[in-house]
Amino acid sequence: MTTNSEDDRGATTAAPEQSAAPGPDLAEPEHGPTEGEYHAHDDGAGSDEQAHGLAPAPGGIVSAETFSIIGLMLIGGLLAGVRFTEIVPSLMAQSQEGMIGGMMIAEGAVALLAVASGLVSLALADSATRPWARWAASATVAVGALLVLVSGGAYFQVPEPQPQPPMMPGG
Repeated sequence: MTTNSEDDRGATTAAPEQSAAPGPDLAEPEHGPTEGEYHAHDDGAGSDEQAHGLAPAPGGIVSAETFSIIGLMLIGGLLAGVRFTEIVPSLMAQSQEGMIGGMMIAEGAVALLAVASGLVSLALADSATRPWARWAASATVAVGALLVLVSGGAYFQVPEPQPQPPMMPGG
């Protein structure tokens, strides 16, 4: 008896007829699936790329995708207005001008880290890298470079601290 079943992609495959003793033609091949070959025993957990013989890029902590996401998170923190870079300058500065200058240096350093992360992601990218990682890394480098320039320009616009006039007693 032959029955039809439907796999995850909507294609129908014919199931072999059941017999008492499996013949040599029903035995599993000793090699893995080749390009374009699909086996009915595949549980569907693999992606279409794996079924066609194209393995996705190896993931992990040191991959183009990881550095791309790190760069996006750094840029996102700067653009969202999260002021983590305000804490240290506000504690260390002795004047308001020093605090603002320290903030510009800290934000420029975070933007520079984002640019470096994007460049590392682009350097690690190869033909198997997912396209979104390349786009995100390119956007991180472009926006991060602009933020470095803006923070550098703002730092040079901060005036020098002015001496405080002495307080007059009894006034």
